[in-house]
Amino acid sequence: MAWNSGKTGSNPGSFRASGHPQRPSAEFDGSGGYREGGDQDQATDSAAPIWMWVKEDAQLGQFVGAVLAQDADSGLFGQVSYALVQGAPEALQIDPDSGILTVAGSGLDHERETVHQFEIQARDGAGLTSRIRVVLFVVDVNDNRPKFELDEYRVEVSEDAAPGTKLLQVNVSDADADSEFWFDIALPGNELELFAIDRNNGVVKLVG
Repeated sequence: MAWNSGKTGSNPGSFRASGHPQRPSAEFDGSGGYREGGDQDQATDSAAPIWMWVKEDAQLGQFVGAVLAQDADSGLFGQVSYALVQGAPEALQIDPDSGILTVAGSGLDHERETVHQFEIQARDGAGLTSRIRVVLFVVDVNDNRPKFELDEYRVEVSEDAAPGTKLLQVNVSDADADSEFWFDIALPGNELELFAIDRNNGVVKLVG
């Protein structure tokens, strides 16, 4: 059996591995390297994984990647089917006939699990198998709103307070990784522009 192709949505490459009845070898052009494996049934044929990427908000049915295995046998013995094994996330599915991986659910979450590692198994008509390792990177998107530390802020200030007086500092958190945000005062409520907020640190000061 021979693996031939390792296409992903953002990192096309090719993967080759020969299985029974010959000694397996593996070659991946792209993210991997060159490795040799044994000739045992059910063994992982290559130590060099295929890398794939998918956004955490990917829609149902979106293409993730594809693998293709070829078998030297003819007829029914040469027909190959594919399956996800060894830790594949439930949010993925593979077409047993084409080897195409697609999104099957909404369980991908960069904040919960950034990388998934699993194996794809190819089985020929004689029941012989070959496996290839996959490393799937879940790409972060800005899908979480920033949250204020408090639901409401109350401040008392003297009517003769000088301009520049610090009134309070608001703090927010954001569940997205490496998130960036800034502050602003929304209208209505500051039509006279009596207050100003530092857009970087959330400090509110009296203007006039």
